[in-house]
Amino acid sequence: MPTPPLQLYVDDSDPSITYITSEVEYWTRPTGLLTAPQRLISPGRTPWYGTLHQALGPTSLSFMFNGTYIHAVFLGADKSLVNQCLVDGKPQYINTRVGEVFCATTVPDGPHNLTITVRGSSFTPASFDGLFYVPSPSTTISKDVDVTFPLVALNASLTPGSPVELNEGDGVDFDFTGQSIALYSDISTSSLGPLSELSYNIDDEPAVDMGLNSSTLVNTLSPGQLFLQTRQYAYGQHRFRMQLTKHGGYMPFTIDQIIVQNSPTTLNLALEAVPPLQPAITSSRDANSASTAPPSNSASIDIRGPGDRIGRGGIVAMAVLLPLLLLGILLGTIFLIRRSKQRKSYLQIHAYGGNISHDEVRPFIPSILMRTMVPPSSKDVTQSQKHSAGTGTSSITSRTRSQIPTLGSTTSTTTIYRVHEDGGSVAETGTPDQQVIDLPPVYSTLLERLQTSTTGNRT
Repeated sequence: MPTPPLQLYVDDSDPSITYITSEVEYWTRPTGLLTAPQRLISPGRTPWYGTLHQALGPTSLSFMFNGTYIHAVFLGADKSLVNQCLVDGKPQYINTRVGEVFCATTVPDGPHNLTITVRGSSFTPASFDGLFYVPSPSTTISKDVDVTFPLVALNASLTPGSPVELNEGDGVDFDFTGQSIALYSDISTSSLGPLSELSYNIDDEPAVDMGLNSSTLVNTLSPGQLFLQTRQYAYGQHRFRMQLTKHGGYMPFTIDQIIVQNSPTTLNLALEAVPPLQPAITSSRDANSASTAPPSNSASIDIRGPGDRIGRGGIVAMAVLLPLLLLGILLGTIFLIRRSKQRKSYLQIHAYGGNISHDEVRPFIPSILMRTMVPPSSKDVTQSQKHSAGTGTSSITSRTRSQIPTLGSTTSTTTIYRVHEDGGSVAETGTPDQQVIDLPPVYSTLLERLQTSTTGNRT
């Protein structure tokens, strides 16, 4: 039978299902059951949404719907517990598969009534889990329902009747309008392998990593096992992205269906995320964070190959290399600026034609205003030499003759003191017989006083 293109899921906890009561109440409703995959022999999978309606005696249930197809599901392997399945009073075939007893049929478009009678007991209860039905094409579907999207109906490239198959590196993008979603798979040891790892995220939230280990799951094919349940989001348009980052099995990992959960009954169950989330991710999201959208039961899916998405390793490498690249650019800029300043100082120093080293640079620049002074001691020596030549005696008694310059010598030098007063600059070339000493502005006043004092003494 071809898979219906769109189905509505009605959980056993939904009030639209009527449980027939009698003098003895045989229906019980265990809640809070495990929903994550477990290593079970029977019933073979965990109950959807963690709830069941169990019949501990002979009783029945009914459901009214307007559509073209219906599929009711019990957990367990003993189909004798389901006595009869009727649609509009007509008996339907009761079938089984691993861990499930079900009755399903296609009916003409229009209103219909499903009635199921059971014969459970306290030792072997009949466990009703829920039902699926295809609504009438003429029916306007409310946004407050749980919609099941068989993935084969969302991707034209898939062969009708086949699930989505993922190999290592493959991914799925699923756009939906709703508050939360649940993903189901026919998990088996052969397809799952020793350990498979998945990574998923919704919108711009951080990715959630999860692992599925076949040693904790069922040994055989079990239809409709939940392997991923998201937390609740604000109603609106969302994008779900999932990637099979590691796959140890020799068969592809399959996804059978996705349920978009918008029913108030489902939301009131406050389903826990599978796998459990870290506290930072489970914080409530602001209602305005989801994009607003009109009521919609449409969805789109895109199956990605390994090359269609940057892997986690690439993302980590980019996150590490980008700061290092920015730091390198910053340090390079600082280095170039410092080299530029050093080059400028070097050119300023050598513009004077001298041999001043970088360590000898002073915090003032040669000035155009200079005073040239001959030290009194050198003038005194000259006068003493002239006096000595005229009288035949010498007043220089503390020097040896080798230290006294010869009258005709051309090796004597003149000392020039340059005082920098205005911060200006001048490039002057000295002569071999001149010794130039640069002084800061504070020496200007001192030298003026010294020159005045010396001149006064000589006069």
